Amino acid sequence: MPDTFNLIFDMYSGTMLKVACGITRDKHLAEDAVQESFLRISKNLERLADIYSPETRGYILTITRNASLSALKARKGITDRECPLDEIENVQESCDIEQEVISKAGFEELVSTIRELPKIYADVLYMDWVMEFSIHEISVQLGLQEDTVKKRINRGKKTLQKQLIKKLKRGPVL
Repeated sequence: MPDTFNLIFDMYSGTMLKVACGITRDKHLAEDAVQESFLRISKNLERLADIYSPETRGYILTITRNASLSALKARKGITDRECPLDEIENVQESCDIEQEVISKAGFEELVSTIRELPKIYADVLYMDWVMEFSIHEISVQLGLQEDTVKKRINRGKKTLQKQLIKKLKRGPVL
């Protein structure tokens, strides 16, 4: 079992940190969330039949997502810090197109609004826009058909647009 845990750590720690950082926007809080995730994973190691399977990856990233959201809720009011992604090892150096086009505040508002959407839309939009997963990668992670992922992204975009319009009508969020 220790070898399995080490393999999981080596394979997924970078991705887990990227996911946690994307949610918390705080490097230290993200590290805490990843540590909590590994504690949860270690308690359920016997359930992981194939650590290379898409189901295992999805399970691990779901645990990370939930741990990150829990950490964020526990630390209300300290969510506006930046997460210096350049300090994180194993994180791709690509720039988000959305971050270049939309101002930082606008991007954070967009991500915040995505998190408020129903889970079936929030997950696919977050993976598509923030984590920059391909349609195929999202379908594998979530165990869905690629057509289903595409439909959820399109429906999620429409729902997101409605939410953003409501927020704009209420006035500036800054």
